[in-house]
Amino acid sequence: MTWFVIDPEGYRYPISHQGLSLGRAVDNDVVLNDTETSRHHASIQVHEEQAWLYDLESSNGVFVNEGRISGPYRLQSGDVIRLGATILKASVITTPGLAPVAAPTPPPQQSTFYHILPAILTGVAIGMVGLASVMLFVVRPLVYASSGQPNPTPPSHSVYADALDAIAFLSTPIGETGSAVIGTGVAVSETGRILTAYNAVYDPTTQRPYNRNSQVKVGLSTTGGGQSPNVWYMARVVRADKQRDIAILQIFARESGSPLPNSFQLRPAPLDQGLTLQVNEPIAVISYMGGIMEAQQTSQAQTLGIGEGQVLGFTPDIALQAERGWIQSDIGLSTRNIGGLGLDQQGNVVGLYTGANNASGGGLLRPVEYAQPLLVGS
Repeated sequence: MTWFVIDPEGYRYPISHQGLSLGRAVDNDVVLNDTETSRHHASIQVHEEQAWLYDLESSNGVFVNEGRISGPYRLQSGDVIRLGATILKASVITTPGLAPVAAPTPPPQQSTFYHILPAILTGVAIGMVGLASVMLFVVRPLVYASSGQPNPTPPSHSVYADALDAIAFLSTPIGETGSAVIGTGVAVSETGRILTAYNAVYDPTTQRPYNRNSQVKVGLSTTGGGQSPNVWYMARVVRADKQRDIAILQIFARESGSPLPNSFQLRPAPLDQGLTLQVNEPIAVISYMGGIMEAQQTSQAQTLGIGEGQVLGFTPDIALQAERGWIQSDIGLSTRNIGGLGLDQQGNVVGLYTGANNASGGGLLRPVEYAQPLLVGS
């Protein structure tokens, strides 16, 4: 059994045995961009498969179904939680075949203790479907927003390990504004080639680089398992194709500007064919939760999210004269997921989220085959 809270955009935040903290401060598991909430507003703990909500002495209180709670509150699936102006929904799914996580009995009095989630969540703790004991994801992973159609059983998350080792955090400065576009990329060569979405590094309105040097700050993790970036480099855009919605970066220096070490070598992601996917086949999108933000806030976006769903079919792209121009999925995606990696059930990269959605809000992924002309010589 796995408990979640669902935000207004439909993203799901799983609750581990260490709990889920909510508030404005960046050390929360769910950071709320809401001036009516306190820095550490509330927490949710799961004890013996029951979810308990605590008010952490917040200024404006915690409400469930519009009633203010005065102590530990036992949540029911479907309960509507209000923190300031932020509305969240409690949800639970039953995970067959997984033993429940043991936890102590909830305290009788209101708790004033909040928890800070470690850099990664263990799969056993969050009890996600098929997750083994491998640590894969950073704090606050986001699970798929369903479109209302039945979802297939997702593969074990351990199959995503190779893609996670190659995932890149991208921060593209916007001129001299002090802001940056945060996106996701993936290493596709040992020598520093990074594949990403056109809109992650080029202004879609002007069709020009966001900065005159076409430079992008790239963060990678050397510890694997989807942990936060711990090594930083500078890259420049070397190829960009607006029609395909794809761009290629080349890492050329350390973040400081010093030359790359002789030992520099990336571990490229496994690529496969997106055009051969079948309808109803499981698919996942992994991305950093980005968008446009102030430079000093970019550390908040160094959080990997995973959306899981299924392939609905293909959509033509008239400009490319391609009958299968896009992979249709039922995963709710937005500009915060730009550059997200579409992964098949074997964990191979089969597509890229470039910002396009279908009429029902499901994300459209550009099949990875369309990047091949740009990767020649990489």
